[in-house]
Amino acid sequence: MTIDTASAREIISGLKWYFQAKNLALRSAITIRCPLSVDQQNDIRIYYSLYLANLLSATEMLLEKEYPFSQDFKDEIEKSLSFPGFPDGENNYSYLRELRNAVIHRGFDICSSAHIKDDMPLMIAPQSIINRNGKKSYSAFGFYFLEMISKCEKVVGPLIETHLKSKRLLQPLSTQEQLATETKNHLSNAVGIPDWVKSMAFEQIDNIDHNQIQLEQILNL
Repeated sequence: MTIDTASAREIISGLKWYFQAKNLALRSAITIRCPLSVDQQNDIRIYYSLYLANLLSATEMLLEKEYPFSQDFKDEIEKSLSFPGFPDGENNYSYLRELRNAVIHRGFDICSSAHIKDDMPLMIAPQSIINRNGKKSYSAFGFYFLEMISKCEKVVGPLIETHLKSKRLLQPLSTQEQLATETKNHLSNAVGIPDWVKSMAFEQIDNIDHNQIQLEQILNL
């Protein structure tokens, strides 16, 4: 199986964005301490919701049927999310997915209950979550939401890096000429850029080190 170079670059770019957003949301959430103002209560709910949404967006990008290695990644992530006392990785991933669905699509308040430890609010995770049609239920793999986040943070990023390396996606896949042509086509179709600016840009596109740009994107991820 193979993946075209444009799709591979889109995956790298997408994962980079989702991880940036996820990390910012988590950093912001854990800096909020008690006592909580009304605004802080709302903020912490938003931050944890965004963390969950972006974590799942990253993993689901590699689970889309259009991605040729989606089955491999499905097997890998379910294996990686097997923890002591909570060995069912398929259940654990499904719990995260359905919790995300409840938060994003049904407005579930992920911060509706909490314990306080040393002025830090620890959100109590729902101990089971039912899918939308009500036919399946998945159990939590931790009592606190932050406890489950800690487990995910230890395995999901390294897993994605290992997966991408094994599929040879963490390396430049397009030639200088291919990227220059793509850039010119994109510029030609760009809306809102004056023609004189396009003309100036066209003169410089071939001089840009597009391979270095690819490498920097990969290193940033």
